[in-house]
Amino acid sequence: MLANISHELKTPLNSIIGYNNLIKNNLIRFNSLNSSCQSGLTEWLEIVNQMVIIYCL
Repeated sequence: MLANISHELKTPLNSIIGYNNLIKNNLIRFNSLNSSCQSGLTEWLEIVNQMVIIYCL
């Protein structure tokens, strides 16, 4: 069950992170917003990964 939930959370997060990288590489003026978004998304993805690890123990 957690594997399905993990997939449902991680797939959209990875998509958002990918689009965020495209913005970072192409639109310099959004750099500060992009940095905040990127760090928040990375932290959220790490939380999901830790939840999966804890569940598997």
